[in-house]
Amino acid sequence: AAAGAVEELLGGIFGQLLGTLPGALALNPGLAALPDGWDLSRLRARVSQLLTVWCDASEARTEAMLASLQGLCARLPPMQDPSALDGVAWSHLELVLSLGAAAAEALAAVRDAAAEA
Repeated sequence: AAAGAVEELLGGIFGQLLGTLPGALALNPGLAALPDGWDLSRLRARVSQLLTVWCDASEARTEAMLASLQGLCARLPPMQDPSALDGVAWSHLELVLSLGAAAAEALAAVRDAAAEA
């Protein structure tokens, strides 16, 4: 019973993290160039590590991660005419691709660990 309560608590915390990540990682649509000192690739790598740690012990958290990504994808504008897209659309696309890559890395790491066990 205690383990179930802990898992429920961790699931709630992970849900809050998933809700916060897009806002924390989204680039400003008006940003023309990254400021000096930003190490965006390092930050993106940390996200996949974070997701791996959270999803490693829980199929439910893995499913929540994928549902969050699916929700972000559903809000993408149509991409048929890239010249018609504004900075907000490009920023959202970059966010979806970055989180998608992080989720893929996390899934691969979790699956590899499960296969080794």
